[in-house]
Amino acid sequence: MSLVAIQLRSKGAGARPDTLEMSPLSTSSSISEEVDEESTDSRSAMDDTLWRKHGSAAQWFPGSSKVMWRIVLQVSLTFHLTAYAIIISIFLPTPSCPGDDCDGGSWMGEGAGLGLGVIAGITLVVSIILCALQLAFFPVVHRRLGSLMSLQVFAPMGSVAYLAFLVFLLRISSGLLRSTLVLGIMSLHSLAKAVCQPAALVLINETTATPSERVKTHSIAHAVNAAAAALGLWFGGYLLHFSLSVHFVGLVWIVLAVVSGLSAALALKPDI
Repeated sequence: MSLVAIQLRSKGAGARPDTLEMSPLSTSSSISEEVDEESTDSRSAMDDTLWRKHGSAAQWFPGSSKVMWRIVLQVSLTFHLTAYAIIISIFLPTPSCPGDDCDGGSWMGEGAGLGLGVIAGITLVVSIILCALQLAFFPVVHRRLGSLMSLQVFAPMGSVAYLAFLVFLLRISSGLLRSTLVLGIMSLHSLAKAVCQPAALVLINETTATPSERVKTHSIAHAVNAAAAALGLWFGGYLLHFSLSVHFVGLVWIVLAVVSGLSAALALKPDI
C-alpha cells in the first residue's frame, strides 16, 4: 500500500484534499529522522554498556579492553627495545677488563671490548639484515601466521638474544670470536624485532573497526609509546651504569630478558 493511501485512511473519508499531507518527501524525511533517533539511542545504549563493563577507559579506547591490552603489548615491546638500543651502544665499546684490574669483583664481566671500526661494521650489517627482514620476511610470516601468532612465535626470541649476551661473562680473549658472537646475537635480536614491531602495530589496526576509532586509538598508542621510549632509554642507561659499577654487566641482560619475557607472555593472553 502506498504512503499516500495510508495517509488518506488516517485522515478519514470526510477529509478535504487540500488538508491532506501527501508529500512523499516529507514522509521519507520523517522516517529517516526516526531511524537516526533509533541509531543514536542504540549507540548510547552501547556506550552505556561499555562504560559499565570497562569503566572510564571505554571513553578513550574504542571497542573493548582488548584494545587496551594490545596497546600495553606494543608499549612493553617499545620499552625493552629502546632500553636495548642505549645499552648496546655503550656495552660494545666498553673494555672487557677495564684498566689492569682483572681480578676481584671484575671477574663477573664488563663490556664486549670492541673497537669503533668493528662496531660500525657490525651495526651496518645488522641494519641491512633488519631492513631485509622487514621488507621480505615479515610479509611472508604475517600472511601465514597472522599478527598475533607472529608475536607469539617470535617474541620469545628477544629473551633468548638477551640471555645469549651472558656468554661475554666468560671473558673471551679472541677479538674475532667476540665480534662474531655480537653479530650473531644482534642478528637474532633483529629477527625478533623485525617481526614483533610491525605485528604489534597491525594487531591494533585489526581491533579498530572504523577510521575514526583507528585515529583515536593510534593517537593514544603513539603518545604512550613515546613516553615508554623515553623511559626505556633512561632505564637502559641507568641499569647499565649500575651493572658496570658493581662489575656485573650480566644483570642488564637478565633484566631485559625478564621484560621481554613479560611481553611474550602478554601475547599469549587468551583474550588479547
